[in-house]
Amino acid sequence: MTDVYSYTKKEKKKNHIYLANNMLAKNDHVLIIDDFLAKGEAALGLIRLVEQAQATGCRYRHRHRKILPGRTQETR
Repeated sequence: MTDVYSYTKKEKKKNHIYLANNMLAKNDHVLIIDDFLAKGEAALGLIRLVEQAQATGCRYRHRHRKILPGRTQETR
């Protein structure tokens, strides 16, 4: 289990995310696809879950990037 903050929902509390014990095996390869990337908090949380399961080959891709106030990075 790990906690993530949702910048999209702007809730004051963090959300708990977890995987069932048998979802990932030690040598599984994982691809995480996120539809929107704000600050990457959800992606980092998912990567932590993969690391906790000792799975290998974790890759991450996102489709759209949100521009939050104070950020100047362009959408790709």
